[in-house]
Amino acid sequence: YYNAKVSNYDVYPAMFELAFKLHQQDMFFGPMVAFKQHYFGAVAARLQMPLVQDKKALLDTAWKEILIALKLEKNAPCIYNELGNLYMIKNDYANAEKNYLEALKGKPEWAVPMSNLSDLYLEKNNMGKAILFADSAKRNQPSLLDIDFNYGNIYEKKGNMLLAEETFRKTIAKNDRHFYPIERLGFVYLN
Repeated sequence: YYNAKVSNYDVYPAMFELAFKLHQQDMFFGPMVAFKQHYFGAVAARLQMPLVQDKKALLDTAWKEILIALKLEKNAPCIYNELGNLYMIKNDYANAEKNYLEALKGKPEWAVPMSNLSDLYLEKNNMGKAILFADSAKRNQPSLLDIDFNYGNIYEKKGNMLLAEETFRKTIAKNDRHFYPIERLGFVYLN
């Protein structure tokens, strides 16, 4: 989120809205463009949440947009992954898990919902499943930075501060602009 204010992610829904106006009569492109407009509307709202004190309005917008997108395309794995993210924000782990698993049914090799499941199981203190999904995600997309965050968090939560330190240091070496591994490394040092 270190550059979320300037990422301009929220321009995508506006671009798809314009594209929809141009293609709404088109039986093939119209519904596809409308789906993307609402999907990206939900993602853009969620990504703005860390930047505001009161997240309720953005969360409401994200829910409204993702449910419209779901009505337009029930088989898109990205919808279920985003639903999982929104349920995680609400601390509704059962529904988050259900939706992440649904995303994997549609795209079994997709590392993002695997990493999200690893994070979810870490939150639930289920280290076995957290490691299992982190390992699966790493096999499918070794460069995904969130997986490294998960490993560092797992080691930290298990009390293996040396391995947590090493993991966060390697993660920082891959991307020294992201705040999260730097923040966690500070907590490791405090412990």
